[in-house]
Amino acid sequence: VATNADDGVLWVAETQGSRVRRYSRTGAPLGALPLSLPSRVAVDSTTGQAWVTSFDPGWLWRVSPAMTVLDSLPLSGPIGIALDWRRRIAWIAEAPAGRVAAIDMDTRVVKFRIGGLAGPIDAAVDLDRGEAWIVARDAGRVYRYSSTGVLRGSVGGLGEPYEVRLDRGRL
Repeated sequence: VATNADDGVLWVAETQGSRVRRYSRTGAPLGALPLSLPSRVAVDSTTGQAWVTSFDPGWLWRVSPAMTVLDSLPLSGPIGIALDWRRRIAWIAEAPAGRVAAIDMDTRVVKFRIGGLAGPIDAAVDLDRGEAWIVARDAGRVYRYSSTGVLRGSVGGLGEPYEVRLDRGRL
């Protein structure tokens, strides 16, 4: 599930239903799009477009608010996704490859990859700092990287962490 911070529209990835759905803030259906086994979804609030990962077929799709596929990119088991719309970087966890891809949101070119991670499955972005937080489930760690891919720190000893979310606190 992901929401558009601009208009409150809700996007839902239905893995077993093999589709992505879109709902208004009030819960009214706005559309559905069949996609093969979508895993996670994130929304670019500047464009209203959804970025959808699919672990098993190995695809990243960019979907318009009109529910059409704009483009796609083959990746190695993409699952977790976080969008830094301020710096225009999409962080994608590629679990089987043990890496995270940082993708330019405008060109869809891979800017860099961070390898050597044991089971990266989720990502979150601190929009104020541009730092990405990556969950490496098999390693039992959460890593923090700069927007250029420099390791800033990590926390270990976690029992199979699954997700990471950030609270911006008071502005």
